[in-house]
Amino acid sequence: MKFGKTVLFAAAVFLAAGPIQAQNVLAAVLKGDLAQVKAFLEQEPRLPKMKISDQRDSTLLHFAARSDQAEIAALLIDKGADINALNRDNRTPLMEAGMKVTRLLVERGADINLITPDGVTALSYAVEADDKDVFEYLLDRGAKLPKLGSYGADRAIEFGVRNGNLNCLESYGLSRIDALFRNEARMTLAHFAAESGTPEFIARLAELGAPAGEPDIYGWTPLHTAASKGNLPVVRWLVQRGVDKNARTVDGKTPFLLAREENRTETADYLISVGADQGPARPPELSGPYFGKKLPGKTPEPFIVGLQDIEKGLHSTWTFSPDGREVFWKPVWSPLTAIHGSQMVRGRWTKDAIARFSAENLGDDAPFISPDGKKMFFLSQRPVTTKELPFPYVEKIWVMDKIGDGWSEPQKLPEIVNGTAGMHWQISADGTGNLYFGAAGGKIYRAAFRDGRYGKPEPLGDSVNNERTGNFSPCIAPDGSYLLFSRVVPLYSYQMFLSFRKPDGTWTEAVNLSEYLKKPYSLNPRVTADGKYFFFTGRQGVTYWMEAGFIEELRPKG
Repeated sequence: MKFGKTVLFAAAVFLAAGPIQAQNVLAAVLKGDLAQVKAFLEQEPRLPKMKISDQRDSTLLHFAARSDQAEIAALLIDKGADINALNRDNRTPLMEAGMKVTRLLVERGADINLITPDGVTALSYAVEADDKDVFEYLLDRGAKLPKLGSYGADRAIEFGVRNGNLNCLESYGLSRIDALFRNEARMTLAHFAAESGTPEFIARLAELGAPAGEPDIYGWTPLHTAASKGNLPVVRWLVQRGVDKNARTVDGKTPFLLAREENRTETADYLISVGADQGPARPPELSGPYFGKKLPGKTPEPFIVGLQDIEKGLHSTWTFSPDGREVFWKPVWSPLTAIHGSQMVRGRWTKDAIARFSAENLGDDAPFISPDGKKMFFLSQRPVTTKELPFPYVEKIWVMDKIGDGWSEPQKLPEIVNGTAGMHWQISADGTGNLYFGAAGGKIYRAAFRDGRYGKPEPLGDSVNNERTGNFSPCIAPDGSYLLFSRVVPLYSYQMFLSFRKPDGTWTEAVNLSEYLKKPYSLNPRVTADGKYFFFTGRQGVTYWMEAGFIEELRPKG
């Protein structure tokens, strides 16, 4: 059950004869080069039992499973690989395997009903990956779905509906499913069914009580979804049952416009035939601080703005300039997408567009404007000289200086910083220029900035870099006195933590912020330069904001 290309990070296994570069071993596994993998194992017999320092702590067997390399997987098992090893995402090789490796792992005794700390099973992962062959194979051998009512079950139901996997839903019993289910973006079961389901399927959900015309947090109804996907039978069914054919999303688009944008000609023609509005998009006029949003209180509120494609979510949270007149962000994750930005001119925000310094297919990500507004950092895989990004991906930190109303040309930071293996998601700097970032092994690093130069990055102490979890996505206070970051935590996958810097430079034991955020899943923290507001990302890429006063409430006294 493969989820696309795996992001790999260079690491080294040091031997008496010299280092084996982990990226070379992984490349051999992914290519299915059995002879080369055997050669590496002869040089370093411990490789099958080792976890690769790629922020996921996956084993080579995980990578063989993802690329469905059965011969290599068999070799690794014969050489001692742990067949049920959990990586830092709480996934076993079986949960990431294609059909050939799935058969092999089951035959070799993999636990088909292992429940991960975040409540996922191999069967529910097959539903999520829309790998029906793997699903049927595991189901026939007694594999179970997560217990109804758990987060793992919610995901299985969501993806079962989304992918039209009736066997998954029947395994739970359709009548036992909560028809009023909504995810964090307030998408209903009807939204998921509208993607690829049949009228009979969505009608069955409606009979159970699933709302057929309710908008999600971005203003999309199931009709918008069906039109965008070109699911004409479901479009007809929804229109015939009175769902508003002219409803507009938060960025002002109708079902007709979405069908036309995606070249769904038959669907667009049908909507015209029933009198749908053919007018242009009517995005809202955005003006004032923070796009004119009402300022939040102590409880997180969705930060939903009528920008193009906002419904796809953000991979990195908003980074506002200190004067609040400029903002940048990274849309939903893909190495192909660029960093976007907008400026407030005479009180009104410009239409969002790809930032001048960014471009598609460069792997640009995670922009961050320094507290004084004079620098902007971002991650990138540039320069890219091929039509596609080279694989494995390697990210480096780039920086620009503020010049008038614009930014200088991006410059790569010195190798003393960028030599750190496995940089990823995200960067932050305090008011004196000290840089914080996540890197290989699930650790957060600090590169001190003195006399105009960066020192060698050092990992923060054990109170931040808990060895039992992945630690990433740091946000340092402008004065350097506290650090917000995320951890891979069992049950809900990602949770936010807060640690305070002590006078001696060490850090207090990190506090889990789930109670304050009222969200069991949170990552990508950002605090505005004035320290007033706190942004973070929840599930489905929904961005939230709230007052940042809770940070001072948690600061140790004395």
